[in-house]
Amino acid sequence: MTDKKNRPRDAVDDELRDLLQAGAGTETIDLDSLFTKSITDSGSFEIQGEIWTTTFGKLLQAVPVPILLIDRSRNVVAANQGCRKIGAGYETMIGKPFCRLFASPSDAIHSETLVDRVFATRKTSVWEAQIGLGADGMWGRFTFRALRIKGQRFVLVIIEDLSFEKKQILLDRKYRQELEKRVNERTDELRKLNKKLLDEIADRKRSEQALLESERKYKALFDESRDGVYAVLRRGEITAANGAFLEMFGYSRDEAIGLDIHDLYVNPADRATFQSEIEKHGFVKDYEVEFRKKDGTQLSCLLTSSVQYADDGSIIGYRGIVRDDTERKRTEDALQESEKRYRMLFEAASDAIYILQADGNEPGRIISANAEAAQMHGYTIPELLTMNIADLDTPESAAKVRDRMAQLQRGETLREVAAHRRKNGTVFPIEINARLIEVGNRRYILAIDRDVTEREKSQAALRESEQRLRLINDSSPVGVGIVQDGGYVYVNPSFAAMFGYDTAEQIVGLTVETLYASGGRDPTHERRSDSSAGKAVPWHYEAIGITRSGKRFDLEAWGTEIEYLGTRSSLEFVLDVSEAKSLRSQLVQAQKMEAVGTLAGGIAHDFNNLLTIILGYSDLLIAEKDESDKDYEDLKKVIQAARTAGDMVQQILAFSRKTETKLRPINLNTHVQQVRKMLSRLIPKTITVELNLDPDLPTVNADPAQIDQVLINLAVNARDAMPGGGRLSIETKKIVLNGKADRVRVGDSEGPHALLMVVDTGVGMDGATMDRMFDPFFTTKRPGEGTGLGLAMVYGIVKSHEGHISCDSEPGRGTVFTICLPAHQLEGEVEVTTSAEVSATGSGTILLVDDEELVRQLGTRTLEKAGYTVIAVANGQEAVEVFKKKRNEIALVVLDLIMPVMDGNQCLDEILKIDPTAKVLIASGHCPDGSARDALERGAKRLVGKPYNLKDLIKAVREALDSD
Repeated sequence: MTDKKNRPRDAVDDELRDLLQAGAGTETIDLDSLFTKSITDSGSFEIQGEIWTTTFGKLLQAVPVPILLIDRSRNVVAANQGCRKIGAGYETMIGKPFCRLFASPSDAIHSETLVDRVFATRKTSVWEAQIGLGADGMWGRFTFRALRIKGQRFVLVIIEDLSFEKKQILLDRKYRQELEKRVNERTDELRKLNKKLLDEIADRKRSEQALLESERKYKALFDESRDGVYAVLRRGEITAANGAFLEMFGYSRDEAIGLDIHDLYVNPADRATFQSEIEKHGFVKDYEVEFRKKDGTQLSCLLTSSVQYADDGSIIGYRGIVRDDTERKRTEDALQESEKRYRMLFEAASDAIYILQADGNEPGRIISANAEAAQMHGYTIPELLTMNIADLDTPESAAKVRDRMAQLQRGETLREVAAHRRKNGTVFPIEINARLIEVGNRRYILAIDRDVTEREKSQAALRESEQRLRLINDSSPVGVGIVQDGGYVYVNPSFAAMFGYDTAEQIVGLTVETLYASGGRDPTHERRSDSSAGKAVPWHYEAIGITRSGKRFDLEAWGTEIEYLGTRSSLEFVLDVSEAKSLRSQLVQAQKMEAVGTLAGGIAHDFNNLLTIILGYSDLLIAEKDESDKDYEDLKKVIQAARTAGDMVQQILAFSRKTETKLRPINLNTHVQQVRKMLSRLIPKTITVELNLDPDLPTVNADPAQIDQVLINLAVNARDAMPGGGRLSIETKKIVLNGKADRVRVGDSEGPHALLMVVDTGVGMDGATMDRMFDPFFTTKRPGEGTGLGLAMVYGIVKSHEGHISCDSEPGRGTVFTICLPAHQLEGEVEVTTSAEVSATGSGTILLVDDEELVRQLGTRTLEKAGYTVIAVANGQEAVEVFKKKRNEIALVVLDLIMPVMDGNQCLDEILKIDPTAKVLIASGHCPDGSARDALERGAKRLVGKPYNLKDLIKAVREALDSD
């Protein structure tokens, strides 16, 4: 075996870790075999010299590395001989805090943190730091391990000596710094020698080096520049050209390399001038020259070039950039020509023209003015250039100058009439045309003024007349037309737009028959004939118009006979009343639906009170029965029937009032079967109704009344599509939607769904009808046979249930409506619940307000049975009087909304005025115009709907009492 003293330190450490592995986890070491004394009653123990004679002590002493044992107080309770490396008097550390072995305060704090962490987590931690006693010490790697000894937990600290490595690192760093210093010194020497060598090489090969440097510098220019890049010898031979140069002059690379550049000059003398300039200065920038392309086209170019030298300093050629400046030159020439024309127009114009300052401290100052401006105002041009444009205005007109300047500075064009004043004081009208212009980076105002004195005088009356006529004809929403000899000679824009024409000119020349529907005599001709026959002609009549596209529309017309251009004519005023008729029809329908909703609401309130009584007393009766009683099932059926009646009331309200959806888990198969019975009264015997229901159909979360409404609407539509009989099939099916392709059909929903299909063998629908079938008020039925709301309501109900509806139909092939609803998480339909027992669940006084005597009796009986004291009154006024007297006794007010004398909302307001903290529970079966929601917003605590069972009422009372 290898001598333990001669083994590598890592091997010893590995053995120690293996031997001490028992200290990790929860294994127990026999304390009596390791220590000479047992653990004391306080949980601590003393470490004496004899410990080193135990197996554990011998093991610790045999390890050449320092090992410490730390207790929960963070004190050192054992240390082996390897701890001499920490300090000669290592025995003195026994019983002292572990943190005092560290000179650094931060290390001392961190050592305590690590000990606590190992005690808390039992996970091994490793850390490096400097440890020592007095002048002695070492740099160590600390391994902290959890150790349990007869139920007591300790931390075993193994310290690896890293002092040698640390010293080696410091020496290595010192040696490396010394080496770097010497390398840097040597590098400086080499750099100096290299510079001297490079200088010598540069002296011998200056021309060659310059050429190579130039080639490197302009390589990117050759390859990437959008401008032409070239190199040419002094004698004229082209030695290099990039792609832009080749494209610019129309040569291939093979054709261009070696080409004499003299062939590109339009004027050969320009070549000599160019050489003289570039060799004189060493370079040229934006040198203008005329070149010729391969096809003979001339180019105006700008050259930026530099001289290329040989080794001996002689010129060997030129290299640079050529830019096509033809377009800029052409633009500049055009601009100069334009400026000449502008100057001629400026000086010779018959209108006054000014250039005004737009910005700065003096906006409106005259910068330039033409001769007409000076003559028109009686000033000289130098005098005008000292003035502001406001100086030429009358005081009234000058007050608008600031607004005009603001308008112009926003970039808007100014066109208006103003008043100017001449030098002699006379005032004259001018027409202003001004706009903002930019010259360079500065903004100016170009203003053109025209003296309109004579024009204003001659056109004043005509302008007033034309303005009135224009306002009447162009702004009027009524169509105006003049008919002569059966054809239109004038119409206004509204008339043309009404009949679908873009301009009035398109109607002029058309006959009256073109614009009016056939059938009977044309109303215009009829009126003219009756007038000629001496019959009375009505001023107002109705007709059917025909638009340019052939569409018919209802119109009303008013006509009279006039003289137009010396000819007897008919003046017609026409108004499109199609939309008005449609709106009137919709208004009548809406009013009818409003009437139905009002009637349904009134019935619902009273009927819900009756259902509340039925359900309440049924609950009280069934609570006293056992399921084995023979009349238990009868009572349950009564409750079921009352619930169904309540759902029917909600269905009526949903149809007419769009009441809030009340979702609950239902089985579609059950509701399809129930609707099947109802359909026997709606579907004729010539139509066979078939059901194909999937027994594994999942439960859906839906409003039963609205699902019944969907089925009835679709069945009625199918019935109307099969006037001669046919087959109506209602099918259900379970499907599971997975993946993106399925989700597209039903939004973002995945997983199990219930599919409902209504299939008929009727006449079907075409594409145009299918595009609009869900639109409100759209119907294919004859007037009076349908509202156009059925499919729209079906669509809205399905969407409110987070479902999807689709339709597949073709003319003559029937129609299939498919509704997909997401499955509910809990299977099974909600069973009818009964108040089997009403136990005393609370205490306190409740004020019960309801106008129905039986409802008050039922509520009193129910609430008293639940442990409450009840005060029952018949209307809001009585409730307010009772509340004033007993406000300190009443814990809750149960308030109906619809009552005589004083309704629930007024009663609520009065109670809250008396006591803003009063707790009020609203109980109502029908709340028109959102009154229940308003009551909750004004301070009511809860809402319970009628009809309710006893548990619903007691639960709502409890929640209202417990609310803040």
